[in-house]
Amino acid sequence: MGVSRGDTVHVVYQMGKVGSSSLYESLRAAGVPNLYKIHYLSDQGIERAQRLYAGFRTEVGVPHLAASRELRELRRSRPDVRWTVFTLVREVIARDVSAYVQMVDLLNPALVDGPEPDVGRIARGAAAQFLGFDERRNYTCRWFADELGAVFGVDVFDHAFDHARGWQWIRTAGVDLILLRTEDLTRVLSEATTVAVDVPVAPVYASARSPEKLQAAYEVNTYRRVLDRVRIPERTCRRVYDAKYARHFYTDQEIDAFTDRWTKRQEG
Repeated sequence: MGVSRGDTVHVVYQMGKVGSSSLYESLRAAGVPNLYKIHYLSDQGIERAQRLYAGFRTEVGVPHLAASRELRELRRSRPDVRWTVFTLVREVIARDVSAYVQMVDLLNPALVDGPEPDVGRIARGAAAQFLGFDERRNYTCRWFADELGAVFGVDVFDHAFDHARGWQWIRTAGVDLILLRTEDLTRVLSEATTVAVDVPVAPVYASARSPEKLQAAYEVNTYRRVLDRVRIPERTCRRVYDAKYARHFYTDQEIDAFTDRWTKRQEG
């Protein structure tokens, strides 16, 4: 890695399915230097991801693993390097549903083995993951503690989030953290990057879908059909949105709107 003393490493570092491909491509198009995209940087996170992917019947590589290892070594060996980390949050149910649909080829191959994906069963599987929801075990709710906190020592929940602004800049001795809500990305990206890194970045849409990935059910039209059929009871939604993560990043009114969005599908 060609990083000189005094350089800043820019990293799009976040959980999956929050719009990181769009954010990364936006920053890249604007010429932000020393730019990387990863989901895991902690030793435990990298090891868990490797175990997870090794357990699938189909051989698929851990996303961005080479970059994760390279940056982990840089973190250990170059204390002089400054880090600017861009990280995204997304409302819990939407993120977890999207993740399930993208991974269904690996999690439940039978649902995509026919002439076309079984939309109804995929939708039911996406909803079923919230039964018995426990924020202490949920990947989305745990990500900031297990990854960002473990690596950089930043507890984002110690910093009040301005919901109206839609983004946040947290500065510490070791890292500048630019935190953005996926729902506000188009609206706030230029302001956030102008303030934090002195580069006004214009939003560029990019999809995580690629020919190298399985993602049979994540094809655009199929994905939309799945979303139209996901049905989650209000009591379950309320349990999910009562998590600390949801309450920190979203207002009561926004949570009510999310709940209404998912429960109304029950009536269709």
